[in-house]
Amino acid sequence: RDLAAAGAQDLGRLVSAVEAKAAIIVGDAADEQPPPAQRRRLEGHSQADARPVLTPKAPYLDWRALGDAALAASADGGMLIVPDPSRTRAVWMARQHMPVSLRAMMLQNDHLKDELSRTKLELAHARVQYPSTWQLQINDVPVQGLIDVPQGSDEFNEREQLLQAKLPGANLLQLRRVQNQDLYSRYFFERKLTAERHSGNANERQLWMSSGPTPPDVLCNSAHGVDPMFYLQGGSYGVAAYFAEDPLYSHFIRPCPAQPQEGFQLILAQVVLGDVKEFGSAMGNARFDNGGKRLAIGDLKQEPFKEDGSGQYDSWTGTEGDMRWLQPPLARCWVHPREVKENGRKKTQWYSKAPDCDGCRAALAQCKAMMADGPRYGRQYMIARFQKAYPQYVLRYSLSQ
Repeated sequence: RDLAAAGAQDLGRLVSAVEAKAAIIVGDAADEQPPPAQRRRLEGHSQADARPVLTPKAPYLDWRALGDAALAASADGGMLIVPDPSRTRAVWMARQHMPVSLRAMMLQNDHLKDELSRTKLELAHARVQYPSTWQLQINDVPVQGLIDVPQGSDEFNEREQLLQAKLPGANLLQLRRVQNQDLYSRYFFERKLTAERHSGNANERQLWMSSGPTPPDVLCNSAHGVDPMFYLQGGSYGVAAYFAEDPLYSHFIRPCPAQPQEGFQLILAQVVLGDVKEFGSAMGNARFDNGGKRLAIGDLKQEPFKEDGSGQYDSWTGTEGDMRWLQPPLARCWVHPREVKENGRKKTQWYSKAPDCDGCRAALAQCKAMMADGPRYGRQYMIARFQKAYPQYVLRYSLSQ
């Protein structure tokens, strides 16, 4: 607190001094110009750039305007503003003619600001309550990275039971805990602020997502986690990060093979949903009233507005047409994809015969199951800000055929 108070006092003193000095300089520059020879020397070949440079002039300014710390500099003379095409002269002149006392005060203020920023960051991290399962170093700083969770531990068994309850036939091969200090700190405070806005209930859920062809490690080690601006552009519910309530959706729609290892990978994330906008089975081109404007659901780029005009929702949800758009004849495993790229464009891959591998037959069965219970398997939640989600675990699993 003493450091912050000293920094604020010195910074306020410096700002006042510079503002007073700037007012004097502007007034004097409007009345007087340097000699023609000096002006030509400073301006050089270009007259278009009017960025300022300070150059000495006969003493006529009241240096007391800079405050007590600059009184000793009164003998250095005044300053006036002229164009400086290269800007390098401005830096040199400022350093040459800045009073020693003022320079020392500015350096001290820079040092205090840096110290204050570091102190604020340390205090912010100190207020974060990390999960009890996290590995911490001696100074209580979390170990960074994806940490293997031992098989047979309570932490492993709980996630295995959750996966098998949601995805029958799944066998958890590996569980990795994501320990990303910066990303979790942002999520922690976002959850706290959301809870404060909603009477202590942030509406936090554990949801599933697949990173598709992108390795999960890339998202989990990133400072921005699941960033909606890069994860999925313009899907059925607009620009957002999509999370599924059921892991079968993520496994079937966007499989993430764990090559060269065995099985597939999914991310189990903590997501702060807050106040959720319900779209039901509507999606894509279906229009709704968004803050007095008719907008297609698929054109959303931020949280939808509330109907009563009281602001925006925190997230939105839907069942993606209850999965009625699925086509069982196109259901294939990841080895035989439904879509291929031809000349840089996506093209549907049509097969002339029934699935001829165990993976394709399993994909067909999964497709039929999702269509039979579309409201359940199609349920997704969307967020528009990466701070609202934290990738808690990466699960590598196999699925019986």
